[in-house]
Amino acid sequence: MIRMLLVTFANYPASFDINTTVSKLVGMSYVDVERVCTDAIKKAVLKKRKSVSETEFAAALRQELRRKGLTSRRTT
Repeated sequence: MIRMLLVTFANYPASFDINTTVSKLVGMSYVDVERVCTDAIKKAVLKKRKSVSETEFAAALRQELRRKGLTSRRTT
């Protein structure tokens, strides 16, 4: 999973520690994780940033969890 995130953020870097966010992606499919990354990158581009912030990644993750209906199954 970490390797996939590193590849995804190779051309548009993340400004946070990817290793700490992997635990939040447990139970998600490759496509779900790819969608989260793509949405986070889009948010950063629209804000004219040169990297993805943890806030943008978290917002994209929340959106995906809400879309998939997984929020009730997750524990914090």
